[in-house]
Amino acid sequence: MSVSNASLSSSYQRLAPFYDVFVKRVFEKQRSRAIASLELSPGRLVLVSGAGTGLDLPHLPEGVVAVAVDLSPAMLAAARPRLRAGLLVVGDAQRLPFRDAAFDAGLLHLVLAIVPDGRLAFVEALRVCRPRARLSVFDKFLKGAPSLARRAADALLRPFVTGFLTRFEDLLPANARVVSDRGGLFRRIVVEKSA
Repeated sequence: MSVSNASLSSSYQRLAPFYDVFVKRVFEKQRSRAIASLELSPGRLVLVSGAGTGLDLPHLPEGVVAVAVDLSPAMLAAARPRLRAGLLVVGDAQRLPFRDAAFDAGLLHLVLAIVPDGRLAFVEALRVCRPRARLSVFDKFLKGAPSLARRAADALLRPFVTGFLTRFEDLLPANARVVSDRGGLFRRIVVEKSA
């Protein structure tokens, strides 16, 4: 079933006040481990694409500068208190408003299975990162044939919140290589942009 930016923006505007209640505690450890795997040092400029309420931001090391992008102004308003250094930008992960090679690293956490075109969002994140930059990808990716329950969840929720049939391997652009891949249903993957 198809999804649009308009339906996602509307859904997440309504979900913003409650989002953290359902998501924060469940993924806290995975977010922390995923960000730690990038070994970010102070002064690095990091893209946080599909930042939502900014749940990744507290896990960034001190001195790292974040540019958090999200389609929903309400989600970014919730992210504001978590931003130590950087900017919040209302924007589309599939059409980032930044120049090529502007960032030292990137986070694509719980966004690729949400946006209408996960591959395009991945390509855009790589475009705005410098060569050899590493990106942390964390999401629910399908391996093997989808169960009936997973297909039903996708049909019900895909138009409004998230998809359940996204395969990471279908999204991976040619100019990125997998450095590490951990996890089951929710995978923590580090990719490196080609030189």
